[in-house]
Amino acid sequence: MVKSKINTTSGSGAFAVSSALRCPLAWTPGALFAILWLLAAGLATAETPPPAPGGGGQEIGALLERGHEQYNTALREGTEAAFQKAEDLFDEAVGKDPGSAPALAWRGVARLARARVVSALGDFARTSKLSNLGTADLDKSVTMGPESVEVRQLRGLAYASMPAFLRLDATARGDLDFVTGSKEFEAGSGEARAHLLLTLGLVAERMYDPATAAASWRKAVEAAPDSEWGKDARKRLKALARPAPATAP
Repeated sequence: MVKSKINTTSGSGAFAVSSALRCPLAWTPGALFAILWLLAAGLATAETPPPAPGGGGQEIGALLERGHEQYNTALREGTEAAFQKAEDLFDEAVGKDPGSAPALAWRGVARLARARVVSALGDFARTSKLSNLGTADLDKSVTMGPESVEVRQLRGLAYASMPAFLRLDATARGDLDFVTGSKEFEAGSGEARAHLLLTLGLVAERMYDPATAAASWRKAVEAAPDSEWGKDARKRLKALARPAPATAP
């Protein structure tokens, strides 16, 4: 596996939390197309196919590495052109190995990133087109690699941050349940686990399942009580425990 160049603030193994996750839009469940800032999550290691004869696997790994570096640059610059460059690198990787689920998933991530930038410009026709292409890539990547923690994490985080009317919550919850039940998750940093558990709780709450939301948030607090994610989970637990306001007769 190839070491990803995604900047991280802490964590190791399969999960590490990116500084890009600190965008407040990431925690607005109903924000239209607030879909991208979660997507730098996490990958201290990026999955690549085994080396093919002639060094093909190494070539794909190098393209993914460059794509991750460019994606970091795009997160800093926030321009469509920068995300387009990342998409082009992932697209080249897909072209060289159409069977690479991680390459396909990352192309989907880059396309959703472009969709967010384009939506801010008010071009909703292109936003819809890019969003459809991005979700198609992510769905196909999971079909190709259903046991890949990387692609399930990418899709789960992406769909968790998309508006509820798109009806992607059940898919996001399934992906995040898979990730948080994996051995890679257990080996990850406390802060990264808290982040994913907080997100799983947000999805459960949006699906009117407060019991599961509370259980996920309690685990997030246990995983990293002093982290941004643990503190957020603690606040949400307190809010959930408050009695509902009395209604007027």
